[in-house]
Amino acid sequence: MNLSITCIISYNSVRTPRMQDFFNEQKTKINSYLSRFLNSKEQDLKQVHGFGGDVCQKLKVFGTQGKMIRGGLVALSYSLFKTLVPEAATAAGAAIELVQSGLLIHDDIMDRDETRRGAASIFYQYAVCAQKEKLRQAFHVGESLGICAGDIAFFLAYELLSLLPVTNAEKSRLITLMSRELSYVAVAQMLDVYWGASLKHKITEQDILRLYTYKTGRYTFSLPLMCGAVLAQTPDEYISTLEQIGELMGIIFQIKDDELGLFGDQVQTGKPVGSDIKEGKKNLYYYYLFHDSEYKRHRKLLSMFNTQTITGKQIEQIRLAVRKSGIQHKITRKVKELAQRAEELINNLHETDARSRQLLLDLLEYNIRRTV
Repeated sequence: MNLSITCIISYNSVRTPRMQDFFNEQKTKINSYLSRFLNSKEQDLKQVHGFGGDVCQKLKVFGTQGKMIRGGLVALSYSLFKTLVPEAATAAGAAIELVQSGLLIHDDIMDRDETRRGAASIFYQYAVCAQKEKLRQAFHVGESLGICAGDIAFFLAYELLSLLPVTNAEKSRLITLMSRELSYVAVAQMLDVYWGASLKHKITEQDILRLYTYKTGRYTFSLPLMCGAVLAQTPDEYISTLEQIGELMGIIFQIKDDELGLFGDQVQTGKPVGSDIKEGKKNLYYYYLFHDSEYKRHRKLLSMFNTQTITGKQIEQIRLAVRKSGIQHKITRKVKELAQRAEELINNLHETDARSRQLLLDLLEYNIRRTV
């Protein structure tokens, strides 16, 4: 392992503030742009029904609660190749953040998570309203309205892309990229749900890493990085490199999500700890715990997965088994391997802005060490 990746793993806090400043600046720009856009759509959608205005308001609140790293990555990618980041990059970032909101809204429905980012999830807000109004099957009503809200977020994202002040060729390429990556996410999500419902399905480590790549990695990192490069009219070789960097950073991101889902602080993460266990999610922790003959000693633990009645005590039993099995060491080794490959690719982005390359390295470090 080279010196710089060792610094990343051991955490050099000097890098972090610079990255935070950049993404905070991008978040402010995206929030402003998104608020103006949603305000204009609120009046339009109200023509159909008050639900339209309500969805726009909910999307404004929901979106501003996130870190907006995906949206900010569009600007970061653009800045690798050109100095002044145009409003088109901010608009494209806003579109990706709308997509993220729609995916999270739908994800909470599928995972039956009633909280998100420390507040009631969108579908659950509707379910509570339906209960107060004494509607029949109030929870189902909430889920149905949540599905529609997520769909609206997707449609608005595509409208934003269609309005970008760029050439038709660039616009077409961005829309094609977005459509392809969202299709990947949907197929991977289908697989995730299917695996979660089956305790007998045999999966490999590569199966899980592939799921991470297409369910999270590519749309979270590869998509915005490629979009920024397209807007900067970058040669395809750079776009391909950014695509690979995005995949690696995305897998690390999802591994960290799994860790936080099992060991995180609910107050910090804004989601119930143990929700992945309730849904029987097949992640690396699950694989390392049960993939070999040792699982026979853990049959009692296995029975706790994919059950909505799991208790805090049972979650702690699983945590203890993970600690005793040395799984965290395996996870750390995997993350180091992925991080080293990502760093090498970032450093190979020759003739790009040095400050922006450093910000990508900062993001890699943050990805490894984040607590939310």
